[in-house]
Amino acid sequence: MIFTFDYAGPVRGQGRPRFTRVGARVRTYDRLADVRYKQALRREYIEQGGPHFGSVPVSVTITCMRALPKTLGRAGSEDDTHRPDADNIAKAVMDALTGVAYDDDRQVTRLVVEKYPRVASDGDRLRVTIADVGEMLYPHQFEIR
Repeated sequence: MIFTFDYAGPVRGQGRPRFTRVGARVRTYDRLADVRYKQALRREYIEQGGPHFGSVPVSVTITCMRALPKTLGRAGSEDDTHRPDADNIAKAVMDALTGVAYDDDRQVTRLVVEKYPRVASDGDRLRVTIADVGEMLYPHQFEIR
């Protein structure tokens, strides 16, 4: 089984965990912006008919396409070497899909994150493809539009 979904909106990476002390206990939590971003990714996955892969090993491919800031002009492009980092994008996406697309993110045995060059466009987009490991996707097998 293979499923691809798109998310149109600002791309965020997983932020650092926050800590609070309650008496002798230390509690960790995510910032509200991170929680809302993960909820939006989950909601988009469900609305686009995303299946639940269960507990089988899966492959995840994340393609990030971000808009060139207007301050840099409307022409040309630049490599996306800016924040968020590719690993933090992956953490946010994998955490968001835990329990929705698969039981636990430790099932992900192959992870590919691509950040395309930033170009003048209407906004940011993520394309996420999840596949059973037996049906792995390789970059030459699909086209990014």
